[in-house]
Amino acid sequence: IVAFVRKHRANGRKRVHEDEIQVLKVLPESVRLHLHWEVYQPVLLPHPLFYNINDADEGCMLDICHTAMGEVSLGSSQELFTLGQEAAKMSFVVSGLLEYYHGTSDLETAEVEKGRWCSEAVLWVKWSHEGRLAA
Repeated sequence: IVAFVRKHRANGRKRVHEDEIQVLKVLPESVRLHLHWEVYQPVLLPHPLFYNINDADEGCMLDICHTAMGEVSLGSSQELFTLGQEAAKMSFVVSGLLEYYHGTSDLETAEVEKGRWCSEAVLWVKWSHEGRLAA
């Protein structure tokens, strides 16, 4: 695993995703469950809802980390979502900076930085994006 990470870092790539590490695919499910807990719990805990879920029911948080979380890397100017697209997930920024453009504007409206999240509304209501979010 370490050699794989070093190789990708040497190639200028900063993040390695779980599906790119073949040995992780053969780990027992119980080990993968705890791996997901270690990776995703620190990402989720700054959000008040997930902090309280973790406090009230650690097993629920373990399930969220194992079944509801995933990884996406965006290249420069690549969009996470676009205007009018139906929202399907809430996103947490683990590294870098995303820029939000409201409506059809080409002027940046807001920045979403490391440690922040976006599209929380999808947890509560059916939602379509009102702008676009890009790296």
